[in-house]
Amino acid sequence: MPLLNNPRGSKLLVLVFILLFTLGLATKCSASEAYTQMAYGRTMIRGETSVLDFQRTIPLQSRAAVREDAEWRIGMTLIGSSMYGSTPEPGNFRVKLQYVEGLGQFHMGLGVSVGQNVDDFNGSILNLALTAEWRFKRWPVTLALSHDSNAGTRMPNVGRDYLLLGWRFQ
Repeated sequence: MPLLNNPRGSKLLVLVFILLFTLGLATKCSASEAYTQMAYGRTMIRGETSVLDFQRTIPLQSRAAVREDAEWRIGMTLIGSSMYGSTPEPGNFRVKLQYVEGLGQFHMGLGVSVGQNVDDFNGSILNLALTAEWRFKRWPVTLALSHDSNAGTRMPNVGRDYLLLGWRFQ
């Protein structure tokens, strides 16, 4: 199984993410209103470059919803060109859809992202999208860490990590 071939540290981080996401399923903490967010940030660890992110978060509050406090998030991410070792990598455009759960001001999203280009960071167009974020209450600001990876289903699989600072508005 490709996931088991990942380094021990990666498997541990995935396990922690799953445990926190599962804990979020047991709470009722998500936003009560839909909002839009613009964010700017940088990729981290590999291929440092600028990132621009635009997303819409919509709470699931209907009789048909499985979880009344959950949210759907759809977003677009524009990633600047960068280097992978000595190889130039073109910029990339990604569209994401995530299911979001929260623990107070801390929220976690799990979903998929589809990219414009296959590159040396993600060896496929379709990737798993993980997000961990802190939503400040006093200001409409969000600090988020996102990761896109194909989860070892195809090589290469180093993934992309983004640190984003976002502004929420109705």
